[in-house]
Amino acid sequence: MVTNYFQYRCYGDHPWLVSTGDSLYREYLRSRRRQPIKGAQKQLRRAFITALSGLYLGGAFKHNSDPVLITLNKNRYNGKTQISPVFRPELLAAFNWLIKSGYLVQATSEHQIDGKWVPRGYRLDSKWTVHAPGDPPTENDVLSSLHRNEFAPLLEVRTGDGRRLRLKSSPEKTQTFDRLEAYERRLKRHVIKVRGQVLPPFLFSLTRIYKQDYTKGGRYYSAFQTRSSQFRLQLDINEAPVAEVDYKALHPNILYQLVGLEAPEDPYNVGDGFPRSAVKKAFQVLINRSKGGSATESLMFWLNENRRKGKPDPDDWEGLGIKVTRDWCQLLENRLREHLKPIEHFFCQGVGLQLQHFDSELVSRVIDYFMVKTDSITIPIHDSFLVKQSDLPVLIEAIKYAEVTLAREMKKAIRVPTLKVEVSKPQQGYASTVKALGEHLKQSIKEEDQKPDLSGLEAWINSNQKNDLYLFDFQIEQDTAGEEED
Repeated sequence: MVTNYFQYRCYGDHPWLVSTGDSLYREYLRSRRRQPIKGAQKQLRRAFITALSGLYLGGAFKHNSDPVLITLNKNRYNGKTQISPVFRPELLAAFNWLIKSGYLVQATSEHQIDGKWVPRGYRLDSKWTVHAPGDPPTENDVLSSLHRNEFAPLLEVRTGDGRRLRLKSSPEKTQTFDRLEAYERRLKRHVIKVRGQVLPPFLFSLTRIYKQDYTKGGRYYSAFQTRSSQFRLQLDINEAPVAEVDYKALHPNILYQLVGLEAPEDPYNVGDGFPRSAVKKAFQVLINRSKGGSATESLMFWLNENRRKGKPDPDDWEGLGIKVTRDWCQLLENRLREHLKPIEHFFCQGVGLQLQHFDSELVSRVIDYFMVKTDSITIPIHDSFLVKQSDLPVLIEAIKYAEVTLAREMKKAIRVPTLKVEVSKPQQGYASTVKALGEHLKQSIKEEDQKPDLSGLEAWINSNQKNDLYLFDFQIEQDTAGEEED
């Protein structure tokens, strides 16, 4: 059974959804002895439409679909224990009435998986159809209307344990709001599909999350970022196939830029039989660790993380005869420090969040370039970008703009990054386009993903996500090893 959580950040404005929600809301009002105060009526009406939107995306409208998991704990929706601004008390009232009135029927009980509570699952009973205005529209029509809930924050500042802090006034705050509001408007003008299936705009909606203040973190997050690179390359934007361009070894290259030196061609290739994936993970530990001295114990912990979670070792370390022991980790740390000697003084100083802020500033400028110079769109995934293949020249110009403006602000030499571009469906002229863009753009073509049944939207949305209860509510794990991409 698919773990199918309710989509709190989603709101649909399709007339069919709105009319159905209005009809249910009016019945709700007729069932009450006392009418809600006038100021609350607008939010209650909106809550019914929100409930239907998230249930539609979760597949609850389909016969024999997997149940949609909904938490009904009132503490999640109120006061200091409210999970997020999208957990509205009016939405909880709508859920409770839909259940009491028989529109939502419990299909599964609350239970535990691996020691974590999973809420009850619900399906829509067929009686809801009396409120629908005629035959339902096509699925793609409804999906294209599902966008960001107005209560979903565009910007957050969080503590290390994930608590949200009050947003202080700052030029960066104002610029981020302006940027993301413009991005939301741009999203609505583009149709994004995977194998003919429309993907709702809300999946690509961005939230910028800082840590502690506006100088740390600041990366952009979206629901779509949980998908694999192989899956992302299946997208079409306005019927045009995409390419993904990402930075190679961005964080070590930034540190070399700060000290005014040229980085090694591949900072993660230290030789001596150490797999690149292990070196990359070790580098992340060293830049995120704030305690001085040897990091051997931390390396042992984080390099064994996959094994603790029952996941396969990257690059099949076990098949290569590698045992992540204390001696092996100490040798790896020493080799990495020697290989990256010019930037070793940044290790164990907790600079990871500052580096994330730097790469988020690069992303900000790339988004700005697209907003001003084009009518097109780019989809950022931390330090990589999805664009139509025909927009590759624009993207490279945007990255150059970002690099130049940031170098000038830092009063450092301009860095010429090495970029990797990947496609799975190269269109005519793709190879010549990449060749014309220069030697710093390395290309590869991935075979098209042959995994079956990408048409079941709710299945792939709700599989492979780390937030346990609140899908895409950005409860980012505090990972000492950081999140730096390739």
